[in-house]
Amino acid sequence: MESLLRLLENYSRDPLAMRWGLTITVAVGVFLFMLGVTYVFVVLYGPKRARLRKVVGEAVSTSSAAVKFGARLEPLAPYILPKKEWERTKTDAQLVHAGYRTSQALTIFYAIKTVLGVAFATLAVTLGPLLGQLLERQFSLAQIVIGGLFLGFIGMVIPNFVLNRLVERRQRLIKKGFPDALDMLVVAMEAGIGIAAAIERVSRELSHSHPQLADELSLVNAEIRAGLDRGDALRNLAQRTGVEDLNVFAGVIAQTLRFGTSIADTLRIFAEDFRDKRTQAAEEQAAKISTKMIFPLVLCFFPSFFVVAVGPAVMKIMAAFSKM
Repeated sequence: MESLLRLLENYSRDPLAMRWGLTITVAVGVFLFMLGVTYVFVVLYGPKRARLRKVVGEAVSTSSAAVKFGARLEPLAPYILPKKEWERTKTDAQLVHAGYRTSQALTIFYAIKTVLGVAFATLAVTLGPLLGQLLERQFSLAQIVIGGLFLGFIGMVIPNFVLNRLVERRQRLIKKGFPDALDMLVVAMEAGIGIAAAIERVSRELSHSHPQLADELSLVNAEIRAGLDRGDALRNLAQRTGVEDLNVFAGVIAQTLRFGTSIADTLRIFAEDFRDKRTQAAEEQAAKISTKMIFPLVLCFFPSFFVVAVGPAVMKIMAAFSKM
C-alpha cells in the first residue's frame, strides 16, 4: 500500500489528496466486496432460503434467488449489456444451451463479467508495487496500468470460458441420454400411446438417470399442453439444447406430422439409423486410437523402455572402457 502511494505521489501534484483518494477508493472497494459476500451468504444460506428449499426443492429455490438478484440488476442493464444486438443474441443462446433460461440470465452474466474485470484490474494495480518489491525492481505507472488492463481482460474472458464449458458439458449429457429416450419413445409409441403422453412418460423415467434431458422433455410436454404445435415444441427443444441430433429428430417428427404417416414406424426407422450412426462413430474413434498412441509411445513409453532394456548394458560398456 505504501509503495503504491509513493508511486502515485510521484505523478501527482497534491500527494495528500492522492493519498486520501486512494485510501477512500480501497475502503469503498473492500466494503462493497464484503457487502456482496454477505448478501450472497444471506440469500443462499439464510433461514428463509433453507426453509424454502425444504418445501419446494433446491432447483426452485436457487432459481427464485437468481430471479430476485437479476431483478435488482435491471437498472444497471443499459450500462453493462453490449450495444450490439448480435452479441446479446449469441450470448443469450449460449446461456439457454447451458440451462439458464431466466430473463435475467443475460444481465447477471454481464454483471459477473464486469465485476471480475474490475476486480482483476484493481488487484493488479494494488499488488503491482508489492510484486515489484518481491522481484527487487520498480514497475512504472504505465507498466502497472497495462498489467491492470491485461488482468481485467482476463477477468472478463473467464465467464465466457466457463460458459462454453457448461454448454459443452450439458450438450454431452443430453447426447448421452438421447439414445435411451429414443428407444423408450419407440416402445411407448408402438404400445399405442400418443406422442405427448409418450414424451411425458419418458421424461418421468429419465428424471434420475438423465435429468437434463428429462427437464427439456418435460418442458416440451408443457408447451404441447399449453396449445403449441407438437412440431414447433420439438423445434424449440432443438433450439434450447443446440444438439444436432435433437434438431434432426425434431425435423423428422415435424415432417411425419405434416404428411400424416405413422410416428411409431418413423421413430423405429430413425432409431435404427441413429444406432448405426453411433456404431460408425464408435468405430471411427477406435480407428483413431492407433494414430493417437504414436506420440505417447514415442515420448513416454519408448524412453523408459530403452532405459530399462539398454541401460544396464550401456553402464557395463562404460565401466569396461573406463578400466582400459
